[in-house]
Amino acid sequence: MNNILFFEFLCLVFPMVSALLCSLLCFRYALSRRRGEASFRHALTMAFTLVAATGCWLGTILVHTNGHLYVRINSLFLLVLMLDQVLLYRFVFAITGTGKPERFNRLHFVVPAAITLLAVVASLLIPFDVQQAILEGRTADAGFRFTTLLVFAGYPIFFFYNLLYAGLGFRRVAKFRRVVTDYSADTGHASLGWLYLFMALVLSSIPLPVSIVLLETSGGMSLLWVGLTLLCSLLPVVQYTLITYNMIAGNYVVIEPEKQAETEARPRVAALERRRFEHYIRTRKPFLNPKLRITDMAQELNTNRTYLSSLINSEYGMNFSRYINCQRLAELDKMRLNPKNANALGIDMVLEAGFGSYRSYLRVKADEDARKVVREFD
Repeated sequence: MNNILFFEFLCLVFPMVSALLCSLLCFRYALSRRRGEASFRHALTMAFTLVAATGCWLGTILVHTNGHLYVRINSLFLLVLMLDQVLLYRFVFAITGTGKPERFNRLHFVVPAAITLLAVVASLLIPFDVQQAILEGRTADAGFRFTTLLVFAGYPIFFFYNLLYAGLGFRRVAKFRRVVTDYSADTGHASLGWLYLFMALVLSSIPLPVSIVLLETSGGMSLLWVGLTLLCSLLPVVQYTLITYNMIAGNYVVIEPEKQAETEARPRVAALERRRFEHYIRTRKPFLNPKLRITDMAQELNTNRTYLSSLINSEYGMNFSRYINCQRLAELDKMRLNPKNANALGIDMVLEAGFGSYRSYLRVKADEDARKVVREFD
């Protein structure tokens, strides 16, 4: 094995081992949860996603090290390439549900199955020796164009599925973030900033196959391509670590479907609802709970979350999340004016006011300050 092949091998093994280790962590976490829990399903979905990712890297290694075996499993490799992105989107779909009844479209699995079946049939019709010869570059006969497409189908499928499902993921998260502000005041977990970063890393890792091919055909290990390939091989490691950590840490908010009993509930005295609501806020101070959800307040106020959300939006001109965080800011101002807190640490008061973290406080404070500036210029 020459230096270039050895370098390629190391760059591909590293992310493969990382995906495998992260999948084992997800399986272990799933086993620690109850089977009916949402976290169990999420962990299991992510575990299988990372197993598929491991298979993707293994297949890529075989392309460069064992063409004979790769041709044998080419159809399976195509299936794993597609399922990796489908399962990843299935995880994103699950954690960004808006509480409304919806099902994951079966076409996400039917299309990869159909493509794989077509590849299997084509592989059986085309002589094995011809496929291997094209993979190894020993023939360039124009009559084998379809065979060439079959042998190297992994590249276009990799590009297409990464772009498609990253786009679907971005759209799904954007839709979720518009809804979650009327459900949860846990700004740290509801923002899903880490998921945006993850999908951005998915897009940035697309040049990896190209960089490896260019390195192989460049005739030498130039510093430019060595550095690019090293960078691109590290990106998947960051991806797997990022999504595994946040999944296990539960850094997301699951919007529970509204129960029929909640939907049918009606406020007792609508005319006094605002007065009763404000009395409840002053006396009970539910905003001190950093993981407060609108369902928690709706239950205590004997109403449903749809009505409560409408009340906050119509009476105060803001969504549930912003209203609760404004209450936290007001509480923090009161705490700072209290002489008893003269020697208290700022971060301690921030947490006591109901913010989940100092970062959440800074995000909310910056947003409110920006709103004040805009109002001054209106």
